[in-house]
Amino acid sequence: MQAWWQEIVRFWSSPRTLTQYPGGTIPPDPVQTVSPQGNTPGLYPYFWFHYLFAYCLESNPGFKKIWDESEHISAEPEHALQNLMRSTPNPTKDQFLQAIDSAPVQKLDWRLNFNLPAGTP
Repeated sequence: MQAWWQEIVRFWSSPRTLTQYPGGTIPPDPVQTVSPQGNTPGLYPYFWFHYLFAYCLESNPGFKKIWDESEHISAEPEHALQNLMRSTPNPTKDQFLQAIDSAPVQKLDWRLNFNLPAGTP
């Protein structure tokens, strides 16, 4: 955590503005966009936090060792409702409740409309 925090402090030691890349939010080489050698001063990519973590994995063997030895927990259950709403525009009440019950919180996309099934609390 300390190594990651140090990279966050380094990265944000100067003001930055969100940047877009051709074709969307993901740059061709995400780690390069946050590395000290490859970052464009004054800019940051949307997923900077994740890219800094990847940079730590690539540049710090001790960080990578600890991560490799850690238990990894899937974030898939937290995306169940979002995935359901993307694949099924009008889910049944049972499908909706099953997705909600899959995790204590759900990751949602503000760009999606969520049409609640009839009878959903």
